Amino acid sequence: MMTPLMLSFLLTQAAPLPREDPVAAQRAVAEAHAARRSFSEAGEAYIKLASMPGVVRRDELDRAHVNLDSAYLTSNITSHLCRALQVAEMTIAEGGFEDDQEAKFWQDTRDDDLQR
Repeated sequence: MMTPLMLSFLLTQAAPLPREDPVAAQRAVAEAHAARRSFSEAGEAYIKLASMPGVVRRDELDRAHVNLDSAYLTSNITSHLCRALQVAEMTIAEGGFEDDQEAKFWQDTRDDDLQR
């Protein structure tokens, strides 16, 4: 029979439960929204992911833009297009592009959003 003291000792010696990686959890949220075609929610989840350490911010902002653009294209709700435009403008304002081609991609993306 296990005494309360022995049980208490064993519980304090148990290894701590592993904590879920917050980046992986946020990526899973974003991907789940996209898989359900909840594009606006996916876009917002990718924006949140872009602000987390250990990610390639510009890649996550690109995913955010793609999903927000998809939200607009599937619903014609202009606020989704406006949010996609905000992501493009924010990305351009941050600068630091790897090369001229990447900068041009984001400028063209912004221009496309503005023309619609």
